[in-house]
Amino acid sequence: MNKVILIGRLTKDPELNFVKGSGEAVTKFSLAINRQFKKEEVDFINCVAFKKAALTIGEYFKKGSKIALVGSIRTSSYTSLEGVKKYNTEVILDSFEFVESKAKEFEGSPFEE
Repeated sequence: MNKVILIGRLTKDPELNFVKGSGEAVTKFSLAINRQFKKEEVDFINCVAFKKAALTIGEYFKKGSKIALVGSIRTSSYTSLEGVKKYNTEVILDSFEFVESKAKEFEGSPFEE
């Protein structure tokens, strides 16, 4: 079984794009997640959402927004133009939930500008 549950804050505004040909919505974003027992340590997790979830996240979330999501981990690799093999790990979103109201969204957020 490959299932992950995450709660964190977006590190920057989500990137909403559309696949050429099909027009399917794809949103990429990164989450900052504090470690449970070492609050000063943070993990940064790359995430991808498709279709309706991609549209909703692209429209209603921004840098610092808190989100809860369920997804699966996917790994991939490719060879760069320099001939170096690169590896990528990301979470493919299955579902998500809004965690905070708009009024509290940026209160005390480490991502405030």
